[in-house]
Amino acid sequence: MVETRGQMQDSTGATSDSHPRQADADGRSGDEPEYRPPPLIQLASCDRPMRARIIALAVLAVCAVLLSLAVYLDPDRRGLGTHEQLGFGTCGFVTLTGFPCPTCGMTTAFCHTVRGQWWRAILAQPMGFLMALATGVLAAGAGVVIVRGKTWRIDWWRVNLLRLVIGLFVLFFGSWAFKMIVGLLDGSLPARR
Repeated sequence: MVETRGQMQDSTGATSDSHPRQADADGRSGDEPEYRPPPLIQLASCDRPMRARIIALAVLAVCAVLLSLAVYLDPDRRGLGTHEQLGFGTCGFVTLTGFPCPTCGMTTAFCHTVRGQWWRAILAQPMGFLMALATGVLAAGAGVVIVRGKTWRIDWWRVNLLRLVIGLFVLFFGSWAFKMIVGLLDGSLPARR
């Protein structure tokens, strides 16, 4: 082999670099394609598109009922108690303690969210606001399945279920704490009936 200007030439006349390619920071040599994991959520074809459409139609119907009900109800000015317009009783936790339970204000938050009053929805119950947004996203996703005949696939191997559950608990009880702090600061708590 003869070396000329950083290249090696073998007896057949073929040349190659005398310096092997350096591996990059990831340990790849540059010739290998970069690995990219599949998306966490993706729209994928399914074996039975009609079944997927029927399930999506049911999901869309439930979401539509929830959001329509939120449009129909008038949000309570207290930030809780909107559910009483449906014939449900007053929250027993509020009656006993004067403070809201962790779910107090969810219906009120839904009602404010569908009216575009997002700050009032957050003040009523932050978790309820997020659930109302999630209901709208779920309805839109169901609509896509109905039109396209494909299903949404979640790569559950990439989801840490323990972190997800802990995160939801923190969000749920953090929303309750937020509602309590706001109520104590603005003087609306403890509730007086």
